[in-house]
Amino acid sequence: DPWDQDPLDRDDGDAERATERMKRALLIDPDNWNMRYNFACVLITSLNEIDAALDMLAPEIERATIGRLNHVKVDPDFAVVRDHPRFKAMIAAAEARLVTESHGGTPPSH
Repeated sequence: DPWDQDPLDRDDGDAERATERMKRALLIDPDNWNMRYNFACVLITSLNEIDAALDMLAPEIERATIGRLNHVKVDPDFAVVRDHPRFKAMIAAAEARLVTESHGGTPPSH
């Protein structure tokens, strides 16, 4: 199963090969939350590719449930990006969307 393979192929640690594998997997199944999430973790923890990791996470955070969003917010793999302006903006936008959805699609009145 290609989703269970380590995209880094740790025997050779070839970052370029890992990135190509991620791209191919996304062509096959671009909406796979778990795959995107795990790839983002690898991009951060093993490759130090912060922007690529945020690119990987962005579409999923845009539609994340509260449970998934809360998990992203506390996952230790994302500790290095918690203060990143783009990560903070993605989380804030998702939280605002969830609040709006919880009020029947209209923003809550203050």
